[in-house]
Amino acid sequence: MNRKVILVIAILVMGVMAGNWIYGNILAKKIEERLEERVKLLSDDLQLQIDKVKVNPLLSKLQFKGLSITSLDGNELAFAKELMLDMPYKEAMRLLKSKEFEELKSLKLKCKDLSVYIESAEDKLLAKELIIDFDGHLTKEDIEQLDTAFPDIDQQLRINATELSLAQTPWMNALGFTPEQIKQFNKVDELSMDVSFKSNKQKFEIKDFHIYSPLLSVKSNGNLSYSGEGLDNMVTLRTQSSFDIQLNKTGITWGDAESSGKYTLGKLHMKADGVVNYVDDKPVIESQTTAFLLEDLLLEYSGKKKAQLEAKTALLGLKMDKVKLDRLAINSSLNDQKLIIDNSEIQSSLLDATLNARVDINAIAPAISQIKHGKLVVSNLQPGLQNALSTFELMTGQSLPRDGESIVLDMSGPVTRPNIKGFRY
Repeated sequence: MNRKVILVIAILVMGVMAGNWIYGNILAKKIEERLEERVKLLSDDLQLQIDKVKVNPLLSKLQFKGLSITSLDGNELAFAKELMLDMPYKEAMRLLKSKEFEELKSLKLKCKDLSVYIESAEDKLLAKELIIDFDGHLTKEDIEQLDTAFPDIDQQLRINATELSLAQTPWMNALGFTPEQIKQFNKVDELSMDVSFKSNKQKFEIKDFHIYSPLLSVKSNGNLSYSGEGLDNMVTLRTQSSFDIQLNKTGITWGDAESSGKYTLGKLHMKADGVVNYVDDKPVIESQTTAFLLEDLLLEYSGKKKAQLEAKTALLGLKMDKVKLDRLAINSSLNDQKLIIDNSEIQSSLLDATLNARVDINAIAPAISQIKHGKLVVSNLQPGLQNALSTFELMTGQSLPRDGESIVLDMSGPVTRPNIKGFRY
């Protein structure tokens, strides 16, 4: 390529970049002035401070550094070390000039080192990074007419946040959490979710809801189908959801034995999903599965707390210094109105029990559902509970059915008053 042509192109590019920089600085000043005006309009008690505003007209990006909002008494209500907004300059100025909300178009907001005061918690919510991505178009009329009509345009909101935590958490101190425990319980490494509204399909969706922290992982998604227009006329037709929560650490401990109780938990995992249809506004479960497992839960009490609990259980003679739940497992599934409970059990310092059952569910009138077969086996009762059971049997003049030392209840019939083989009541 001719050197003169290259030189001309280079000069043009440099001119565009220089013009973009100069024009950006002019726009940045206007943005800063307009923001200060808007904050004053919101409240006379608020003060806005911005260290620097940058505008890139070519890329439609606004960048704020050191943005903070404080009250007149000096309390910081919000702060962001850096805030970036992907939005055309004209659209940003339109929003800032408007005294009332007129419309909101697609935008992307990214904050770094964010701090927001939460009045209800009397604490500050901190985030290393927060990204809000809105794709849609909402007008003032859309908001005003929500009771009678939904927007005609699809809407989608994506949120992603990293390193979330509360700044103080005095309530955790009051419950006896140690500083290390507070650090673990109070931190969320990542939170993300994708919420959408499908106008033509008449559906709301939550996709890829995810929370990951040092202690817990939570995953969920779901959708809701409806008929009718607007919140007042909306009729839910069908919901579908799934949920998964899992403890990431074993042997976590929290609390204080003398005040709230001291707790140690070994393992926790719960997974559930279901589909629900609605008939005349009444929920009818189409399908559902649940798998819940909890292991090695230890509750310890001492001092006044122990005395209070033992006073309440005095008739049973229970010692409340330590209560241990070795295992709690619940496994169930519901399909074609048939509920199956399998391999469900509890193992504890108070008693052990297992449950297996088959139940025909009446979705419209659950109270008349029928147990086809159910078997509850209870064993290893703590002496205080065994004495209470013996008193019950003496008063009724009947002994509960047993297999050796285990109580065995074979059940059938209505769920509200099942028949128990070998026992009348």
